[in-house]
Amino acid sequence: MTESPDNPPAVQPLPRHAEVDAWAKRLNAEALPTSNPLSADDDGDWPDHGSVPVAVLVSTKNEEQDLPECLRRLRWAEQVMVIDSGSADATVPIAQAFGAEVLHFDYAKLSPTGWPKKRNWAQGHAPLRHEWVMQLDADEHVVAKLARQIEAIVNGNALPSNPGGGKAFWINRRFIFHGRWVRYGGYYPAWNLRLFQHRLGRFEKLPHQGDTRSGDMEVHEHIK
Repeated sequence: MTESPDNPPAVQPLPRHAEVDAWAKRLNAEALPTSNPLSADDDGDWPDHGSVPVAVLVSTKNEEQDLPECLRRLRWAEQVMVIDSGSADATVPIAQAFGAEVLHFDYAKLSPTGWPKKRNWAQGHAPLRHEWVMQLDADEHVVAKLARQIEAIVNGNALPSNPGGGKAFWINRRFIFHGRWVRYGGYYPAWNLRLFQHRLGRFEKLPHQGDTRSGDMEVHEHIK
């Protein structure tokens, strides 16, 4: 296949880390997620393991504390890719313990001018197996009802009046602080465009010129 700006070469996942088995045992990586008492949507009715044809991209750097429960709630996705920025902790073996592929994003090398950011780079270089992608951070959890909705969307069953309709979908986040749902003060509703057909959308460049000095991701970047 010819390489071009619109068809860059795919980056290969990192090799299997020597500590994967130890972390899988320590975290009981095969265990199902427990229900979230803060959400009636987290009812345990998950799609089958690896049954949903979607690629979930999880951005990380030193996320060994939050990553396990994020990935435990993604076992239904056929492809999970962790886009890591050189973590110095156990992020990489933990990700692999949960069956995720890990790509290394070297911000200094790949974005010397501040662009592309990590999420855009991943969409262009990750060996994605599916048309649909979902973008997540490591401290975000998918609930069972959302997983079922995503299953319907990517299989073309989300809109009965328009089968296969919809190319991108907004997801409403809930912020949990010290075990409580923050419903007010502008924190809810909090709609984010996170699930879309990856060839049709990219994160905008903020600003249009120069390095924003915000590292490998912009705080308020969004898909266009």
